[in-house]
Amino acid sequence: MAEMNDEKENRQSWSVGVTCYNEEATIEKVVRKLQEVLPKIASNFEIIIVEDYSSDNSAKIIEKLVNEDPSHIKAIFHKENQGIGRTIRDVYFNARYENLTYVPGDGQFDSYELIPVAKIENNTYISFYRIRKNMAYSNFRSFMSYLNRVVNRNFTGLDLRDVNWVTVYKRNDVMNLDLTIHSSIIVSEICAKLNLLKFKAIEIVSVYHPRIAGIPQGASFRNVRLVALETIKLIKSVRKFKRKLKKKCPVT
Repeated sequence: MAEMNDEKENRQSWSVGVTCYNEEATIEKVVRKLQEVLPKIASNFEIIIVEDYSSDNSAKIIEKLVNEDPSHIKAIFHKENQGIGRTIRDVYFNARYENLTYVPGDGQFDSYELIPVAKIENNTYISFYRIRKNMAYSNFRSFMSYLNRVVNRNFTGLDLRDVNWVTVYKRNDVMNLDLTIHSSIIVSEICAKLNLLKFKAIEIVSVYHPRIAGIPQGASFRNVRLVALETIKLIKSVRKFKRKLKKKCPVT
């Protein structure tokens, strides 16, 4: 019994968000799996479900999950659809624990992949990446992902295999980055700024499971328009952060 207590004391705490928009077919399965995984790796944990004003039965399912386990599960219900970027921000800025990530409520990421990265070293972050040939993207969404990688490499210095998938950080590291982006490219902003701080990105291959229900929103007109508008904002934000670092630590 003492050994079990020592093992738990040596674990890190976790905040895991679940993004949800019309995921009634999968949201409960995703949360149940997190309820299996997190006790195996965390000293303490919370699951933050952000419900982005779904038109299906997602909200009722989430309410049931919260009522069953209010000590570990909390939910944020948007009063209008706000898109993936603001949903991710709600996860980040409402988290309480040491390690921070979010997973999609569509079940395409297997939360058991978090077990090998149970302990995150200081000055590192985890970037899971998908194998491109296994990704069932439309031509348009593939082009948008390619364009995002080009912008990252040429204007923010970020060269990850897959900046649009699951990432894990230290919560305090994220909170210190003065984040300005409100669209899905907020992950690019975080990773680019962490790289400027000389953090090490640990890239890990991830299995991309097929969507069994729901409609992906990444290539919606509103999301694409917002990303386009915020791309310049992203470049400016990263460059401003870089200048700020140089002022703090001038080259001698």
